[in-house]
Amino acid sequence: MKNTNNDYQKKVVNDEISSSPKWINSEKSKKKIINRIRTIKGHLAGIEHMIEEGQACDNILIQVSAVKSSVHKVGIKILEEYALNCLMPDKDVPVDKQKMEKAINTLISYVK
Repeated sequence: MKNTNNDYQKKVVNDEISSSPKWINSEKSKKKIINRIRTIKGHLAGIEHMIEEGQACDNILIQVSAVKSSVHKVGIKILEEYALNCLMPDKDVPVDKQKMEKAINTLISYVK
């Protein structure tokens, strides 16, 4: 079977995830983020249904805006977890400049 570019991208992402530190330490935080994502999925299904039914574009766009806002909030929560768990070392550990640079680049990439 031919290895597609998409397969390569998935492998790169999976390799990065497996070599990265685990940034969500709290099961409570994981559960909140996953629940928000599931809510977004349900909301998207509702938008799909609205389109299939031929509802008014302005109503659909309002719902799309709500989903955008929800996705943004999930991203902010993930950034918060990342900053708290990857940037703030223990009291006795000095700040790792490479980790800080990576975090800053991650933040910049998210807000673009």
